[in-house]
Amino acid sequence: GNLLARWGFVAVSVNYRLLHGAENRWPAQLDDVQRAVRWLRANAAKYNVEPGHIGAFGHSVGAQLAALLGMEDTRDNSDPALAKYSSRVQAVVDVSGPTDFLNNGNPDGDAALANFFGGDSTKLAAVWRDASPVSHVAKSNAPFLIVHGTQDDLVVMAQPQELYDKLQQAGVSVKFVKIDDGHTFHSPDARHQLSAESLMFFDHYLAGHP
Repeated sequence: GNLLARWGFVAVSVNYRLLHGAENRWPAQLDDVQRAVRWLRANAAKYNVEPGHIGAFGHSVGAQLAALLGMEDTRDNSDPALAKYSSRVQAVVDVSGPTDFLNNGNPDGDAALANFFGGDSTKLAAVWRDASPVSHVAKSNAPFLIVHGTQDDLVVMAQPQELYDKLQQAGVSVKFVKIDDGHTFHSPDARHQLSAESLMFFDHYLAGHP
């Protein structure tokens, strides 16, 4: 956020509800980030935001949420004060994000996901599928920058590859950058590359610079 702000972007750090036992199960997190985008649009003049040029950056589960912001319309439209504002963003940076929970390649995490979604994938396949960005790929999706570590042992490379392939097939503008690092980029070179790619991407799709 500080890096983006130094380059002239309005950067907003968004909170969302975390899972606590059986509380705040999916899709509470999606509702929260969608509401944040709509609130930002409602207050665009106050914070000098261009409401038609909003992007989302997320890492890991935050990347899954950022992806859905560039794909889905508002799920919960119960707040009349925000009803007229869209929650869709115009550009997405997906860093180390899971994309397909039904084929996550990490069986050890299935128990945690079952609690998160309120049931296992055999009973609630539709919920697991609906939370998966690959299930929402369409030509109308926002442009994507996908950045993933080649040594990521939490979200296997097949996940971002599947999303990239489907976005390409749908005709969505997408770039896939593979970085020689793990799930969380630790090396200075990896962090520098992530920063540079993100800045160039947002500069092009949000600021309109070639």
